[in-house]
Amino acid sequence: MPPKSPKEGWKTGEQLEFLLSRYASFQNAQDAKTLDRFWVKLFEDWYHRWKLPSSPTPELLQQYGTLEEARYMIQTEKNAVRCCFC
Repeated sequence: MPPKSPKEGWKTGEQLEFLLSRYASFQNAQDAKTLDRFWVKLFEDWYHRWKLPSSPTPELLQQYGTLEEARYMIQTEKNAVRCCFC
């Protein structure tokens, strides 16, 4: 049985369904000690489906002050790991 969902906010219902649909694969990869391959595929599928902006929006520029800082935050967000299984 999948674990309880963490607090709402960072994901949509569709994104949660996507993650939960891969729960069995996650468990299998964990048992086989092949999580490195699991995460690569999961992130590839995730970012193919939900792309992040490649350039800063006016809101990000205003929030972070400089173009460099806004770009850094976009890159940080792309590489952030948020697991709903924890």
